[in-house]
Amino acid sequence: MIDSILASISNIDMKGALFSVVISVISSFIFLFILLYSMRPNIKISKSICYLKMSPENHYWYVFKIVNRSFFSTYDIKIRLEKMEPVMVNKGKKINYRIVEISTSSNYLNHLPRFKHAKGVGDHAY
Repeated sequence: MIDSILASISNIDMKGALFSVVISVISSFIFLFILLYSMRPNIKISKSICYLKMSPENHYWYVFKIVNRSFFSTYDIKIRLEKMEPVMVNKGKKINYRIVEISTSSNYLNHLPRFKHAKGVGDHAY
């Protein structure tokens, strides 16, 4: 019985085995690429920004909408706002920009549910 197993192993076509390994690796790569592409988050940020000026403190409140348009829920969302301030250099002949971070009321969102097509449901927006 052992002799028959050894005889069948020695008769394996090496070109066919190599071809099947290469095809398996390529198909695994394609499957993984399609899976990761379909599961990536699709987040849209509104084009409109609303602001409200608080009179006594002279503070501005900026409000914008973040919408999860993907099929799956999104987790661990970190938000960072930056403003580009113009800075005059070379005796006013050139303008460079300095990036200044704007403080936010909340810069972390733990969970944003998946997009729902029902009217009146806004869980997927923040």
